[in-house]
Amino acid sequence: MEDRIDRRLQEHTDQIHELQDKVDFFVRTSLPPVEQIFFDGEFFEARVLLEKIIKTATKRVIIIDGYIDAATFDMLDARANGVTADIYSDSEYKSLRDAHNTSKGKQPINTHKWSNASHDRWIISDDTLYHCGHSVKDLGKKLSAIMRMDWNPELVLNAVK
Repeated sequence: MEDRIDRRLQEHTDQIHELQDKVDFFVRTSLPPVEQIFFDGEFFEARVLLEKIIKTATKRVIIIDGYIDAATFDMLDARANGVTADIYSDSEYKSLRDAHNTSKGKQPINTHKWSNASHDRWIISDDTLYHCGHSVKDLGKKLSAIMRMDWNPELVLNAVK
């Protein structure tokens, strides 16, 4: 009887460990990585990571990038309802913005001409800052990377406003 109870307790312990491993896996894979390198041709992998970063936002997503196109606007469509989106760039890209914002079912995206240009590209998801080594629209076309920075995103945002 005692052996049977010990065996059942061990089975339950093993099941708990197995479930914990599964939960840990899902938590790890649902969060964007701290850093990621993309090699030439890894467009899909880059897009998946960018959209994962955008989807984590609950309040705002900001892209700071001198080279914007329609793909940048499309990526921002991955954000949840009610999450604001702003792009800071070398132009306001009014025609792209207006075309996007007047499309049925699209959440509006605000565009701003920066007052101070940035050589690097940046993504802000709520209060998390990401450095993007390549233009968002071209990520995955050549060797590039995205890294989460442990800096206050307002430092970068205020520098380009």
